[in-house]
Amino acid sequence: MGGNEWTSTGPYQRDLESAFRQTQEQELAKDDHGFPGRDIVGLWEDDGWREYILTGGTSCVLDWTPEGRPTRERWAAALRTGALTFPDRGTGRCTAD
Repeated sequence: MGGNEWTSTGPYQRDLESAFRQTQEQELAKDDHGFPGRDIVGLWEDDGWREYILTGGTSCVLDWTPEGRPTRERWAAALRTGALTFPDRGTGRCTAD
C-alpha cells in the first residue's frame, strides 16, 4: 500500500489551464498506459481508465482532474467543502511560482 509522490515543472505560461493541459498531453504522448488513441478528456470518459487511475494510477499529471481543467475556484471549493472526488490516498494541485 502507498502512493507515489511526483512533481512536474515546465516553463511559465500565463494561462495555467493551458499549461496543465499541455503537460497532460506531453505525458500521454510518452506513455498511453494501454489506452491508445485517446486524449485526456476521452480517457476520463472511459470506465476502464477511471478504474486504472483509482486503483494505482500513473504517478504523473494524468492522475488528476478528470475534466483536465484545474481552476483556483474549484480547488478552493473542494478544500472548503471536503468534496474532493479523489481517493483518500492522494490529491494534486497546480501552482505557479
